[in-house]
Amino acid sequence: MKVKEPYMEKSVRVIRKMLGRVKPAFYVISGSGQKKVSEFFETLQTVPFSRLSGFSSPTVKGHSGKLSLCTFEKTHFLVQCGRNHLYEKGKMDDVIFPVKVAKKLGIPRILFLNSAGAVKKELQTGDVVIITDHINFMFQNPLFARSSIKIGNCFVSMRPSYESDFIRFLRKRKKGYFKFGVYAGVTGPSYETKAELDFLEKAGADVVGMSTVMEAIYARYLGLKISGASLVANARKSSTSHDEVIRTANRSLKKISEIIKLFVKFLNR
Repeated sequence: MKVKEPYMEKSVRVIRKMLGRVKPAFYVISGSGQKKVSEFFETLQTVPFSRLSGFSSPTVKGHSGKLSLCTFEKTHFLVQCGRNHLYEKGKMDDVIFPVKVAKKLGIPRILFLNSAGAVKKELQTGDVVIITDHINFMFQNPLFARSSIKIGNCFVSMRPSYESDFIRFLRKRKKGYFKFGVYAGVTGPSYETKAELDFLEKAGADVVGMSTVMEAIYARYLGLKISGASLVANARKSSTSHDEVIRTANRSLKKISEIIKLFVKFLNR
């Protein structure tokens, strides 16, 4: 069933009550196994998805389903621990709903985090890849045939997609600490075959995952600035598992939190 707009109004009302007079500088959407990333910051308040109409509780292990108001160096931001994927219920509205809420709250930026698989052989488990661009291999688009979008408004420029100033900031500030590359979005939930990884590499992808792209496209449609980073949860090899992805993410939470800290420093530079 399509998410009704009144649900958004209810969610926004609950979140605004939590915020009080605070105006978050950005909104973070975390990935698989990253549900405790908010614990690296001073957390002022938290609300579960069960209290937020329209926020569908994730069904996948490693996604807790909560929204926290956090602060670091006097900068406030919202951290969404848990996201919905197209493969869970097949509902695009569930995937892009948080992006719509961020826009309604007047938050100008979204930082997308995810756990991904390596496409390039040189990437190692635990590496963090700053997303410089993406390839949509989901063969869907959140702007396609939506009654709420007027024809003409759907032709959204995606070049550049990810905030180039933040990418340059990281290249100068943390040279060698992060990798930089292209994220390929696929629907999943099965992992990629060797032939598919070979194809993705030839297409120019560095990492591959099952999220982010739909949210990123819709955020650009709404005029939001976006940035993103992928934790390499599994190096390119013969096989992997979701449990392995979760374990790697849990071990790498400090690295993931470092991205958020650097994003704050970027905004306050």
